[in-house]
Amino acid sequence: MTVLTSTRPTEGRDAIVSTVITGLLRRFPLLPASRVEQVVIDSYDSIVGRGVPLHDFLPNIVEHRARTRLLVPPTT
Repeated sequence: MTVLTSTRPTEGRDAIVSTVITGLLRRFPLLPASRVEQVVIDSYDSIVGRGVPLHDFLPNIVEHRARTRLLVPPTT
């Protein structure tokens, strides 16, 4: 698992998503980057859309959710 430092309040969605994507692309090098990117974006949006007030832990939460989804083959 990628260890991420605490997120500062000034660090926005793009920075968090980018950090998680970079870590997961290293962990899942055989998956298409576009799939990893979309899963991370969807994971972030589904967490933030629910109003979860865990900004400091958000990168880890997003990575965990995206990693879980990447371990399951996509449905077509």
